[in-house]
Amino acid sequence: MDPEGVGSTSSGDLTKALWEAGMNSGATIRAVAALVALTLLLGGCGDSVDPALSATVRADSPVGRALSQARNVLAAAVAGTGAATLASFPGLPPAPAGALPRGRYDWDATAAAWTRTSDSQDLALTWPSGGTHGHMATLTIDWAAGGSTLQVGGAQGAKRSVPSDASASLAVDGQERGAVRVELGWHATPCGIVAQPDQVRAGGGLAAAGTALRLREATLAVTGSDSAVTITTTGALATASGGARASLSWTVTLHGSVFRDPATCLPTGLTVGGGLVKLTLASAGHDVELSTAFSNVARNNAGQLQSASLSGGHVSIDGAQAFSFHGTLDDANHDGVPGEHVTLVTEGGGHMAGDRFLARNARGLLEAVGALATLGR
Repeated sequence: MDPEGVGSTSSGDLTKALWEAGMNSGATIRAVAALVALTLLLGGCGDSVDPALSATVRADSPVGRALSQARNVLAAAVAGTGAATLASFPGLPPAPAGALPRGRYDWDATAAAWTRTSDSQDLALTWPSGGTHGHMATLTIDWAAGGSTLQVGGAQGAKRSVPSDASASLAVDGQERGAVRVELGWHATPCGIVAQPDQVRAGGGLAAAGTALRLREATLAVTGSDSAVTITTTGALATASGGARASLSWTVTLHGSVFRDPATCLPTGLTVGGGLVKLTLASAGHDVELSTAFSNVARNNAGQLQSASLSGGHVSIDGAQAFSFHGTLDDANHDGVPGEHVTLVTEGGGHMAGDRFLARNARGLLEAVGALATLGR
Protein backbone atom coordinates (compact mmCIF):
# COMPACT_ATOMS: atom_id res chain seq x y z
CA MET A 1 0.00 0.00 0.00
CA ASP A 2 1.58 3.30 -1.13
CA PRO A 3 5.11 1.85 -0.70
CA GLU A 4 6.98 5.02 -1.64
CA GLY A 5 5.36 7.56 0.72
CA VAL A 6 7.04 8.20 4.04
CA GLY A 7 5.37 11.36 5.34
CA SER A 8 6.71 14.89 5.37
CA THR A 9 10.00 15.85 6.96
CA SER A 10 8.26 18.19 9.38
CA SER A 11 5.87 15.49 10.61
CA GLY A 12 8.75 13.05 10.97
CA ASP A 13 10.73 15.57 12.99
CA LEU A 14 7.76 16.23 15.27
CA THR A 15 7.21 12.52 15.85
CA LYS A 16 10.92 12.01 16.47
CA ALA A 17 10.88 14.74 19.11
CA LEU A 18 7.85 13.19 20.81
CA TRP A 19 9.39 9.72 20.75
CA GLU A 20 12.69 10.98 22.20
CA ALA A 21 10.80 12.85 24.92
CA GLY A 22 8.99 9.65 25.84
CA MET A 23 12.20 7.64 25.85
CA ASN A 24 14.04 10.17 27.97
CA SER A 25 11.20 10.19 30.51
CA GLY A 26 11.71 6.48 31.15
CA ALA A 27 7.96 6.08 31.81
CA THR A 28 6.50 2.99 30.18
CA ILE A 29 2.92 4.10 30.33
CA ARG A 30 3.73 7.47 28.72
CA ALA A 31 5.70 5.84 25.95
CA VAL A 32 3.14 3.14 25.24
CA ALA A 33 -0.11 4.94 25.98
CA ALA A 34 0.83 8.37 24.66
CA LEU A 35 2.69 7.26 21.57
CA VAL A 36 0.42 4.36 20.67
CA ALA A 37 -3.01 4.96 22.16
CA LEU A 38 -3.16 8.71 21.73
CA THR A 39 -1.65 8.65 18.25
CA LEU A 40 -4.00 5.98 16.92
CA LEU A 41 -7.03 7.37 18.69
CA LEU A 42 -6.39 11.06 18.19
CA GLY A 43 -4.15 11.15 15.15
CA GLY A 44 -7.15 11.47 12.85
CA CYS A 45 -7.00 15.22 13.15
CA GLY A 46 -3.62 15.29 11.40
CA ASP A 47 -2.49 14.88 7.80
CA SER A 48 -3.92 12.50 5.22
CA VAL A 49 -2.90 8.84 5.38
CA ASP A 50 -2.81 5.75 3.22
CA PRO A 51 -6.11 5.29 1.29
CA ALA A 52 -6.85 2.05 3.14
CA LEU A 53 -7.12 4.02 6.39
CA SER A 54 -8.42 7.36 5.13
CA ALA A 55 -12.08 6.45 5.66
CA THR A 56 -11.34 5.85 9.32
CA VAL A 57 -9.11 8.78 10.24
CA ARG A 58 -9.87 11.64 7.82
CA ALA A 59 -10.99 14.88 9.47
CA ASP A 60 -14.63 14.60 8.29
CA SER A 61 -14.98 10.96 9.42
CA PRO A 62 -16.84 10.03 12.64
CA VAL A 63 -13.44 9.85 14.36
CA GLY A 64 -12.44 13.30 13.17
CA ARG A 65 -15.78 14.89 14.05
CA ALA A 66 -15.93 13.26 17.47
CA LEU A 67 -12.37 14.20 18.36
CA SER A 68 -12.70 17.74 17.07
CA GLN A 69 -15.85 18.34 19.12
CA ALA A 70 -14.35 16.67 22.17
CA ARG A 71 -11.33 18.96 22.01
CA ASN A 72 -13.54 22.04 21.61
CA VAL A 73 -15.88 21.01 24.44
CA LEU A 74 -12.93 20.31 26.74
CA ALA A 75 -11.32 23.69 26.03
CA ALA A 76 -14.61 25.54 26.55
CA ALA A 77 -15.40 23.67 29.76
CA VAL A 78 -11.93 24.32 31.21
CA ALA A 79 -12.30 28.04 30.53
CA GLY A 80 -15.97 28.32 31.50
CA THR A 81 -15.82 26.48 34.81
CA GLY A 82 -12.74 28.34 36.00
CA ALA A 83 -10.62 25.21 36.01
CA ALA A 84 -7.95 27.23 34.23
CA THR A 85 -7.47 29.19 37.44
CA LEU A 86 -5.84 26.08 38.89
CA ALA A 87 -3.08 26.48 36.31
CA SER A 88 -2.01 29.66 38.07
CA PHE A 89 -2.12 28.00 41.49
CA PRO A 90 1.30 28.80 43.00
CA GLY A 91 1.80 25.74 45.18
CA LEU A 92 1.21 25.02 48.86
CA PRO A 93 2.51 27.16 51.72
CA PRO A 94 5.21 25.68 53.96
CA ALA A 95 4.24 23.46 56.88
CA PRO A 96 6.13 21.99 59.85
CA ALA A 97 8.07 18.86 58.99
CA GLY A 98 5.73 15.90 58.58
CA ALA A 99 2.57 18.00 58.98
CA LEU A 100 -0.14 18.89 56.49
CA PRO A 101 -0.38 22.61 55.70
CA ARG A 102 -3.32 24.23 57.49
CA GLY A 103 -4.64 27.76 57.91
CA ARG A 104 -5.95 30.55 55.70
CA TYR A 105 -3.58 32.24 53.29
CA ASP A 106 -3.60 35.00 50.69
CA TRP A 107 -1.12 35.12 47.84
CA ASP A 108 1.22 38.14 48.05
CA ALA A 109 2.30 38.82 44.48
CA THR A 110 4.93 41.37 45.57
CA ALA A 111 6.65 38.95 47.94
CA ALA A 112 5.79 35.93 45.73
CA ALA A 113 4.76 34.07 48.87
CA TRP A 114 1.73 33.03 50.89
CA THR A 115 0.65 35.34 53.73
CA ARG A 116 -1.11 33.63 56.63
CA THR A 117 -4.28 35.48 57.61
CA SER A 118 -5.80 33.18 60.25
CA ASP A 119 -5.65 29.71 61.78
CA SER A 120 -7.80 26.85 60.54
CA GLN A 121 -7.86 23.06 60.63
CA ASP A 122 -8.48 23.22 56.89
CA LEU A 123 -6.25 24.79 54.26
CA ALA A 124 -7.77 27.77 52.43
CA LEU A 125 -5.77 29.52 49.70
CA THR A 126 -6.92 32.70 47.95
CA TRP A 127 -5.18 34.17 44.92
CA PRO A 128 -5.87 36.49 41.95
CA SER A 129 -6.97 34.59 38.86
CA GLY A 130 -8.13 35.16 35.31
CA GLY A 131 -6.32 36.67 32.35
CA THR A 132 -6.04 40.10 33.99
CA HIS A 133 -6.15 38.83 37.58
CA GLY A 134 -9.57 40.47 37.85
CA HIS A 135 -11.05 37.63 39.87
CA MET A 136 -10.28 35.98 43.18
CA ALA A 137 -10.11 32.20 43.45
CA THR A 138 -10.18 30.25 46.69
CA LEU A 139 -9.20 26.60 47.04
CA THR A 140 -10.28 25.00 50.32
CA ILE A 141 -8.94 21.60 51.36
CA ASP A 142 -10.52 19.67 54.22
CA TRP A 143 -7.92 17.06 55.12
CA ALA A 144 -10.38 15.09 57.29
CA ALA A 145 -13.66 15.42 55.42
CA GLY A 146 -14.71 11.82 56.04
CA GLY A 147 -11.95 10.29 58.13
CA SER A 148 -9.07 11.26 60.38
CA THR A 149 -5.55 11.86 59.10
CA LEU A 150 -2.90 9.17 59.62
CA GLN A 151 0.76 9.06 60.59
CA VAL A 152 2.80 7.05 58.07
CA GLY A 153 6.47 6.43 57.41
CA GLY A 154 8.20 8.98 55.20
CA ALA A 155 11.70 9.80 53.97
CA GLN A 156 14.60 8.93 56.30
CA GLY A 157 12.09 7.02 58.42
CA ALA A 158 10.41 10.18 59.73
CA LYS A 159 6.66 10.13 60.27
CA ARG A 160 4.36 12.33 58.22
CA SER A 161 0.67 13.12 58.30
CA VAL A 162 -1.52 12.03 55.36
CA PRO A 163 -5.29 12.16 54.70
CA SER A 164 -7.55 9.12 54.41
CA ASP A 165 -10.64 10.95 53.17
CA ALA A 166 -10.24 14.54 52.01
CA SER A 167 -12.16 17.05 49.95
CA ALA A 168 -11.22 20.11 47.93
CA SER A 169 -13.52 22.86 46.70
CA LEU A 170 -12.93 25.78 44.35
CA ALA A 171 -14.76 29.11 44.49
CA VAL A 172 -14.30 32.12 42.20
CA ASP A 173 -15.40 35.52 43.49
CA GLY A 174 -17.20 33.78 46.31
CA GLN A 175 -19.26 31.50 44.06
CA GLU A 176 -18.54 27.80 44.38
CA ARG A 177 -17.53 26.19 41.11
CA GLY A 178 -17.25 22.62 42.32
CA ALA A 179 -15.53 20.10 44.55
CA VAL A 180 -13.60 16.83 44.51
CA ARG A 181 -13.63 14.08 47.16
CA VAL A 182 -10.62 11.74 47.50
CA GLU A 183 -10.41 8.56 49.59
CA LEU A 184 -6.98 6.98 50.11
CA GLY A 185 -5.63 3.73 51.50
CA TRP A 186 -1.94 3.52 52.44
CA HIS A 187 0.49 0.63 51.97
CA ALA A 188 1.45 -1.68 54.84
CA THR A 189 5.07 -2.92 54.93
CA PRO A 190 7.39 -4.58 57.51
CA CYS A 191 8.37 -0.99 58.41
CA GLY A 192 4.75 -0.12 59.13
CA ILE A 193 2.33 1.88 56.97
CA VAL A 194 4.30 4.07 54.59
CA ALA A 195 3.57 7.10 52.41
CA GLN A 196 2.54 5.09 49.36
CA PRO A 197 -1.15 5.19 48.41
CA ASP A 198 -2.27 1.80 47.09
CA GLN A 199 -6.01 2.50 47.05
CA VAL A 200 -7.40 5.77 45.67
CA ARG A 201 -10.96 6.73 44.79
CA ALA A 202 -11.84 10.22 43.59
CA GLY A 203 -14.88 11.94 42.14
CA GLY A 204 -16.37 15.38 41.72
CA GLY A 205 -16.46 18.19 39.24
CA LEU A 206 -16.60 21.86 38.34
CA ALA A 207 -19.54 23.71 36.82
CA ALA A 208 -20.53 27.20 35.76
CA ALA A 209 -23.19 28.66 33.46
CA GLY A 210 -23.45 26.30 30.50
CA THR A 211 -20.16 24.49 31.10
CA ALA A 212 -19.11 21.55 33.25
CA LEU A 213 -16.25 19.16 33.96
CA ARG A 214 -17.12 16.04 35.92
CA LEU A 215 -14.87 13.27 37.12
CA ARG A 216 -17.48 10.55 37.51
CA GLU A 217 -15.05 8.29 39.30
CA ALA A 218 -11.34 7.62 39.16
CA THR A 219 -9.68 4.74 40.97
CA LEU A 220 -6.19 3.45 41.54
CA ALA A 221 -5.43 0.04 43.03
CA VAL A 222 -2.03 -1.51 43.77
CA THR A 223 -2.26 -5.24 44.48
CA GLY A 224 0.02 -8.24 44.70
CA SER A 225 3.52 -8.61 46.06
CA ASP A 226 6.41 -6.29 45.24
CA SER A 227 7.89 -8.89 42.90
CA ALA A 228 4.59 -9.31 41.03
CA VAL A 229 2.66 -6.08 41.47
CA THR A 230 -0.43 -5.07 39.51
CA ILE A 231 -1.40 -1.41 39.22
CA THR A 232 -4.85 -0.65 37.82
CA THR A 233 -6.45 2.71 37.21
CA THR A 234 -9.95 3.33 35.89
CA GLY A 235 -11.97 6.47 35.41
CA ALA A 236 -14.50 8.45 33.45
CA LEU A 237 -14.43 12.16 32.67
CA ALA A 238 -17.39 14.03 31.18
CA THR A 239 -17.41 17.57 29.79
CA ALA A 240 -20.18 19.83 28.53
CA SER A 241 -20.29 23.28 27.00
CA GLY A 242 -23.07 25.10 25.18
CA GLY A 243 -25.16 21.96 24.82
CA ALA A 244 -22.30 19.89 23.34
CA ARG A 245 -20.98 16.96 25.35
CA ALA A 246 -17.95 14.70 25.38
CA SER A 247 -16.73 11.91 27.63
CA LEU A 248 -13.54 9.91 28.09
CA SER A 249 -13.22 6.67 30.04
CA TRP A 250 -10.10 4.61 30.61
CA THR A 251 -8.76 1.40 32.06
CA VAL A 252 -5.00 0.95 32.36
CA THR A 253 -3.39 -2.11 33.95
CA LEU A 254 0.35 -2.49 34.54
CA HIS A 255 2.19 -5.62 35.65
CA GLY A 256 5.68 -5.33 37.09
CA SER A 257 7.92 -5.17 40.14
CA VAL A 258 8.44 -2.54 42.84
CA PHE A 259 11.84 -1.83 44.40
CA ARG A 260 12.08 -0.45 47.94
CA ASP A 261 14.55 1.26 50.23
CA PRO A 262 15.41 -1.46 52.81
CA ALA A 263 15.61 1.14 55.60
CA THR A 264 12.31 2.94 55.03
CA CYS A 265 10.35 0.45 52.86
CA LEU A 266 9.41 3.36 50.58
CA PRO A 267 9.32 2.58 46.84
CA THR A 268 12.42 3.63 44.92
CA GLY A 269 11.51 2.32 41.48
CA LEU A 270 9.03 0.42 39.32
CA THR A 271 9.72 -1.94 36.44
CA VAL A 272 6.78 -2.63 34.12
CA GLY A 273 6.76 -5.78 32.00
CA GLY A 274 3.33 -5.53 30.41
CA GLY A 275 -0.25 -4.48 30.75
CA LEU A 276 -3.38 -3.26 29.03
CA VAL A 277 -4.59 0.14 27.82
CA LYS A 278 -8.24 0.80 26.95
CA LEU A 279 -9.65 4.24 26.09
CA THR A 280 -13.17 5.17 25.00
CA LEU A 281 -14.12 8.62 23.73
CA ALA A 282 -17.67 9.70 22.95
CA SER A 283 -18.73 12.96 21.31
CA ALA A 284 -20.69 14.33 18.34
CA GLY A 285 -22.95 11.28 18.42
CA HIS A 286 -20.09 8.82 17.97
CA ASP A 287 -17.85 6.76 20.22
CA VAL A 288 -14.30 5.63 19.51
CA GLU A 289 -12.59 2.86 21.46
CA LEU A 290 -8.95 1.86 21.50
CA SER A 291 -7.60 -1.19 23.27
CA THR A 292 -4.21 -2.88 23.23
CA ALA A 293 -2.21 -5.23 25.40
CA PHE A 294 1.56 -4.80 25.68
CA SER A 295 4.27 -7.11 26.95
CA ASN A 296 7.99 -7.89 26.71
CA VAL A 297 8.89 -4.34 27.67
CA ALA A 298 12.63 -3.89 27.18
CA ARG A 299 14.84 -1.08 28.49
CA ASN A 300 18.50 -0.19 28.04
CA ASN A 301 21.02 0.19 30.85
CA ALA A 302 19.93 3.79 31.37
CA GLY A 303 16.35 2.67 32.01
CA GLN A 304 15.02 4.07 28.73
CA LEU A 305 12.29 2.15 26.95
CA GLN A 306 13.56 0.35 23.86
CA SER A 307 10.64 -1.80 22.75
CA ALA A 308 7.31 -3.36 23.69
CA SER A 309 5.19 -6.03 22.02
CA LEU A 310 1.64 -4.96 21.15
CA SER A 311 -1.12 -7.54 20.78
CA GLY A 312 -4.88 -7.55 20.35
CA GLY A 313 -4.85 -3.87 19.45
CA HIS A 314 -7.94 -2.43 17.82
CA VAL A 315 -9.81 0.79 17.16
CA SER A 316 -13.61 0.57 17.04
CA ILE A 317 -16.09 3.22 15.94
CA ASP A 318 -19.69 3.07 17.17
CA GLY A 319 -19.14 -0.52 18.25
CA ALA A 320 -17.72 -1.78 14.93
CA GLN A 321 -14.01 -2.48 14.52
CA ALA A 322 -12.31 -0.04 12.14
CA PHE A 323 -8.80 -1.49 12.19
CA SER A 324 -6.52 -3.63 14.30
CA PHE A 325 -2.82 -3.34 15.03
CA HIS A 326 -0.08 -5.57 16.39
CA GLY A 327 3.69 -5.97 16.39
CA THR A 328 6.72 -4.64 18.22
CA LEU A 329 6.87 -0.95 19.05
CA ASP A 330 10.49 0.09 18.65
CA ASP A 331 12.77 2.28 16.58
CA ALA A 332 14.98 -0.42 15.09
CA ASN A 333 16.16 1.74 12.17
CA HIS A 334 17.00 4.64 14.53
CA ASP A 335 15.25 7.29 12.45
CA GLY A 336 13.47 8.71 15.47
CA VAL A 337 10.01 7.50 14.35
CA PRO A 338 8.95 4.26 16.09
CA GLY A 339 6.58 1.68 14.70
CA GLU A 340 8.21 0.09 11.65
CA HIS A 341 7.42 -3.29 13.19
CA VAL A 342 3.79 -2.41 14.00
CA THR A 343 1.16 -3.18 11.35
CA LEU A 344 -2.27 -1.55 11.08
CA VAL A 345 -4.89 -3.67 9.27
CA THR A 346 -8.35 -2.53 8.17
CA GLU A 347 -11.41 -4.79 8.03
CA GLY A 348 -11.13 -4.70 4.23
CA GLY A 349 -7.55 -6.02 4.26
CA GLY A 350 -5.69 -2.72 3.80
CA HIS A 351 -2.55 -2.35 5.84
CA MET A 352 0.03 0.26 6.80
CA ALA A 353 3.24 0.36 8.85
CA GLY A 354 2.96 2.04 12.22
CA ASP A 355 5.90 4.39 11.69
CA ARG A 356 4.31 5.81 8.53
CA PHE A 357 1.05 6.35 10.36
CA LEU A 358 2.90 8.09 13.19
CA ALA A 359 4.92 10.28 10.84
CA ARG A 360 1.87 11.38 8.88
CA ASN A 361 -0.20 12.09 11.99
CA ALA A 362 2.31 13.84 14.23
CA ARG A 363 0.24 17.00 14.07
CA GLY A 364 -2.79 15.20 15.45
CA LEU A 365 -0.71 13.76 18.28
CA LEU A 366 0.56 17.20 19.21
CA GLU A 367 -3.01 18.53 19.28
CA ALA A 368 -4.07 15.61 21.48
CA VAL A 369 -1.20 16.06 23.90
CA GLY A 370 -1.95 19.80 24.06
CA ALA A 371 -5.60 19.15 24.87
CA LEU A 372 -4.70 16.69 27.64
CA ALA A 373 -2.05 19.07 28.99
CA THR A 374 -4.68 21.80 29.27
CA LEU A 375 -6.75 19.55 31.49
CA GLY A 376 -3.83 18.21 33.49
CA ARG A 377 -2.12 21.49 34.33
